[in-house]
Amino acid sequence: MIQAAAVALRTYLLPMTSTRAFRIGALGFLLTAGLVVLAVLVKPLADFLARSSLDHLRKGVVLPGVPLAALLLSEIPLRDGIRHRTLLYPLLGPVSRPVLASVRTSATAVLCALSLTALVLIVRMVQGGATEPLGGELLAIWLGSAAYVGLFGLIHLLSRRGLLVGLAFYGLLDDPLGRLPFALRNLSPSFHLRVLAHQETQIELPISFSPPESSAVLSVAILAGLAVLLLGVTAALFTRKPLGELC
Repeated sequence: MIQAAAVALRTYLLPMTSTRAFRIGALGFLLTAGLVVLAVLVKPLADFLARSSLDHLRKGVVLPGVPLAALLLSEIPLRDGIRHRTLLYPLLGPVSRPVLASVRTSATAVLCALSLTALVLIVRMVQGGATEPLGGELLAIWLGSAAYVGLFGLIHLLSRRGLLVGLAFYGLLDDPLGRLPFALRNLSPSFHLRVLAHQETQIELPISFSPPESSAVLSVAILAGLAVLLLGVTAALFTRKPLGELC
């Protein structure tokens, strides 16, 4: 199993730089990181950013950064290979389809989390004297990356227009649902990211009442469980797809 997973990982990572989503994601990361690093080198710019936007930028890496980065990168594991007919070689190799889908999706989640973690750390370096703990934000990034890459990867597998469907899901359902002051918000992955990153906000309603208490432990359990569940569903559906549709 370990050898099969290593083969799946190697055949996935080697040609990754040729994918559209990877190039767009890398460009966005380099532009953002370059701006922040430039702020370190140019003191007036650093002073301006420290006063006006660095804190918002760091928080923005979690939301909407995690869902949007996951949406962009999650087409790489399976959909990009289906679109460009590049899955034939991996499928004819010694690795089973469930392992192939699981390893490629998990590697993408790690790539997403590593990139966003690097951005948060770069911004924190520029902030200098900031003393707020980063544990919650980093936990939200890693668990959120796993959950959202699993979710959007499944959407990409089911739909050729996965990018549009994913954007609609996040913008019209997930984000608004996560801001509701009802227990229903527990169905929203973005709500649990807000809980872990201490960024809870809610929609103001004309009636006044106390929203249910949030729990970091519950949010960790839901995000982790969601990531595992979606990974399993994706692997099962990928296994059932006809070979002609994949290649």
